[in-house]
Amino acid sequence: MFSVEIKFKAGDREVSLERFATLFLKELLRSAQDVIKLHPAPMVPPPVAAQVGMDTRNLEPRAVGLKQAAALLGVSEHTVRAHVRQDKIPSVRFGRRVLIPTKAINDLTAMRA
Repeated sequence: MFSVEIKFKAGDREVSLERFATLFLKELLRSAQDVIKLHPAPMVPPPVAAQVGMDTRNLEPRAVGLKQAAALLGVSEHTVRAHVRQDKIPSVRFGRRVLIPTKAINDLTAMRA
């Protein structure tokens, strides 16, 4: 049989596991704070609507994805995708993402009513 002895040292003194963990975490926090002071977070500019004094609480998005468009129209995502493919619904493509202008959705729902 064998035995293992672990000793924790802080400076030149032996300390308990709890004391070692406390000292370690304090030092880790102190060094993280130093890094944060050296590299502050970049400033994020306010949205354009806020810059021109618009009320952003009721601001409607200009375009929505296929899933949200389907929910707004009350149809399946597959149906929306098929109508986009047949050019029955206008859309904008960003890489693989397909966006549908909210104006087109509003026009479609107005035609249904």
